[in-house]
Amino acid sequence: MLHGQLKHDTAVIANGTLIENYYINGFNVGNMKEYTISYNPGVEYADNSWNGEFWMKIRNIANIDCFHHKSESQHPLTYVKMGWDDYGIALCFWVSDRYMVCRNTELNSAVCRDSCVEFFVKPSSFNGYINFEYNCGGALHCSYIVNNKRINGVFEEYYPIKTENARLIKIVTDQPKTYNDEITQPRIWCLSTSISWMVFNNFESDFQLPTQGTRWAGNFYKCADNSSHPHWASWNAIGDELNFHRPEYFGSLIFG
Repeated sequence: MLHGQLKHDTAVIANGTLIENYYINGFNVGNMKEYTISYNPGVEYADNSWNGEFWMKIRNIANIDCFHHKSESQHPLTYVKMGWDDYGIALCFWVSDRYMVCRNTELNSAVCRDSCVEFFVKPSSFNGYINFEYNCGGALHCSYIVNNKRINGVFEEYYPIKTENARLIKIVTDQPKTYNDEITQPRIWCLSTSISWMVFNNFESDFQLPTQGTRWAGNFYKCADNSSHPHWASWNAIGDELNFHRPEYFGSLIFG
């Protein structure tokens, strides 16, 4: 299939129901969950309140509730909603958490070891996908991963985000940058992020802006590797292997 091409066909199941099957750069996302991203002007200035001026207009919510079997007893409620406009794309995560850790502060540090939310996305014109990972303190880890095969623990082909490109990503959280100790009591926290389309263009010069009806592939995650109660959750289940970098399990993101 041509690079960046999106096509669909139909499959018939036993009861005669027609199911649309969508392929994004060869990945069949037709059997996965779908999320419609609401067009909502004001992405660049999106607030960090789940029910704030920008986010209250968005009613479509994704539940990050597929916990990997290696997760401990802590299964935090985690929801996300998204909006887009001519500036870029925005996400707001709401988490009811416990046993929270937050130690990483530098760009591209190991934020997944902290209490962390993540968004992996494969635009229809990309060969690879981008992982946006945020710990609760607002630190970012982000790369464009073209080949997710690992050699000695390192991706075969990937491009970490540069500092100047990271400046095009706005991150707002209601938590401090770090915790001295693990937060063992229940805590609700919220993090929002606004990502300029220029971030995508700086990774792939032939990036194509989405329009209404465009389909991308992606997944949302919640994790806390170094918590005393570690857990790993996703919007679309990732299978038996504990590995978020599985684009074959990405769902369908539809620009509404």
